[in-house]
Amino acid sequence: FRAVTTQDGSYYWTAGGTQGCFGVEHGASEATLVSSTVTNLRTVTIFNEQVYITHASGTTNGRVMAVGTGLPKTAGNSMVALPGLPASGSACSPLLLDLNPSVAGPDVLYVADDGQGILKYSLVGSSWTLNGVYGTNEDDYRGLTGKAESNGTVTLFATRKGATASGAGGGELVKIEDASGYNASITSATLTLLATAATNTTFRGVAFAPVEQALNLSLLAFSASTTSRGQVLNWTSSNELTAHSYEVERSDDGAQFRRIMTVPAKGSAGLNSYEQEDLAKAVGKVYYRIRMIDKEGKSKYSRTLALAPARSGRFRLYPNPLADSHTLTITHGETRGAGNITIFTNDGRQVTSIPVPVRATQTSLNLQHLPAGTYRVVMDADGQRQSAQLLKQ
Repeated sequence: FRAVTTQDGSYYWTAGGTQGCFGVEHGASEATLVSSTVTNLRTVTIFNEQVYITHASGTTNGRVMAVGTGLPKTAGNSMVALPGLPASGSACSPLLLDLNPSVAGPDVLYVADDGQGILKYSLVGSSWTLNGVYGTNEDDYRGLTGKAESNGTVTLFATRKGATASGAGGGELVKIEDASGYNASITSATLTLLATAATNTTFRGVAFAPVEQALNLSLLAFSASTTSRGQVLNWTSSNELTAHSYEVERSDDGAQFRRIMTVPAKGSAGLNSYEQEDLAKAVGKVYYRIRMIDKEGKSKYSRTLALAPARSGRFRLYPNPLADSHTLTITHGETRGAGNITIFTNDGRQVTSIPVPVRATQTSLNLQHLPAGTYRVVMDADGQRQSAQLLKQ
């Protein structure tokens, strides 16, 4: 085989040097000879739901041909030359594009020819008309791909000056920009050298490959704490215009996670805060992570949080609601190391924080400066986080 193409990975068409164009289902052990009109083929590709091949044998057929109709999978199909193309030449790689909205289907054809350069054709009426050649015979163009930009310019990527019959390596990858448009000469296109093949290597083919797009969504904060009812998860995100949902996952060993809830994204561009409660109390250490999913189904994970079991001693706020006294007393288990108590607003903003000394069991705070509202009081000590909601009147 010299070349292979596929539309979705379920079926493949091949081009070889002796028998013709074969087709085969993914995973199958036998292939079908789809067409043998010409047997010495170079490349095979798909444009606009149609299989095309190139060849350089004989003088009776065009150098770029359609194989059957559409995406043929049965035997006995004919290869039909594109009308207007010469029977001579040394076509290697074709590229078909749709540039003219008044012409149905692909209407511009580029052909990498290792004996001439890059040939450009336009479909005028029912025949392909030559719009010039870019490069020379010495350039030895072989691989070709490209795309039409939004401004009408065609950006081509091609390989040239590669290996010869003597086995010498080498070659260049170049970018060629053709701004002439439909049925206009390519001769004024501009070229940029992108890469040169290293020693003992050569460039032949070139193709686009899919690249996973980065998920434009991130968590600014993610925390977990224990309460008398279970565990509470809090997170804050930004830039949710493309966000779809959050899946909260829990694990008892830090390795095997299971989804415990799905939270729809709020979808706004600013900061978005979430609070969810896991009522399945943890017996030992428990782990949490969040899978962030966008509207296209792409996803990524947050960092994993480990939450230790609650210490002895109830985490309690008194008085709650907090009114005239302005002094909040927090009762908690005895601390084995220094810790901190932090108070947050409902949208995740920190408003105050104080240290907790070693062996403390009770901490008091004067909160006269806080306006009325709902807050979350969080204590971090001994590798554990506990929290409770406070209502200030």
